Amino acid sequence: MNLDDPDATRRRIEEDLDRLASDEKKDTTAYLHSLLNLALSHYQRGDFISARDMADYTHQKALVHNSKSSLIYFTATTCAHCAEALAKEYEAHLQRKDEQSHVSATLTPEPSVVFSARRAIKKLRADAERYRGIAHRVYHRPDMAFMRGSGGGGSGRWRSSARHAEGRDTRHTWADDSSNNGVDEDYIPHMYGPRWQDRRKRPEHAEMKHYYKHQCGTSPSSRGKTQWNVPK
Repeated sequence: MNLDDPDATRRRIEEDLDRLASDEKKDTTAYLHSLLNLALSHYQRGDFISARDMADYTHQKALVHNSKSSLIYFTATTCAHCAEALAKEYEAHLQRKDEQSHVSATLTPEPSVVFSARRAIKKLRADAERYRGIAHRVYHRPDMAFMRGSGGGGSGRWRSSARHAEGRDTRHTWADDSSNNGVDEDYIPHMYGPRWQDRRKRPEHAEMKHYYKHQCGTSPSSRGKTQWNVPK
């Protein structure tokens, strides 16, 4: 990742993807890592719609490749960050529209537009929460102890409380009644099937794409070049 040049990052990742595809390695973990890096490059550019789409696509591919892999933790975490960032950006856009309405009544958005925007923001935040839950359960699986090391088992709202019984640290104990043993509950097909795809066809998503197309435009250094998109 080139932190000073997002477009250079994207070009390098797309070259890696093309190389892996030409070597018939599209079904490898290396290819999935490159897809995830591409999502991060979009995030780095501030194109949160493309970042979320690519992260979701990579998460689906990773689940098909190996639903028990530690990579699921990283794809789910990336999906959560992308969804949250898009919700915040869309919320800021809605706030700017509201401030403009105080200047002139003609700039007041239609109630239906505001309702759709708030519904989209709510769904994005729900998606972010769901993905954080997936990442949390993967992180705390017994076979993922190598990810936790000897640390405190996560951070933020998902930090596990250290429980001690008879002088023994049980913070990583996999109890029978623990919610962690439901790790696979989010891997059921309908969570990532037609329902998820249908939501992207709703009006608020079209409005979001139109807004970002107007705001972000095309990078000067990438004009005239073919951009790698989510496969259909």
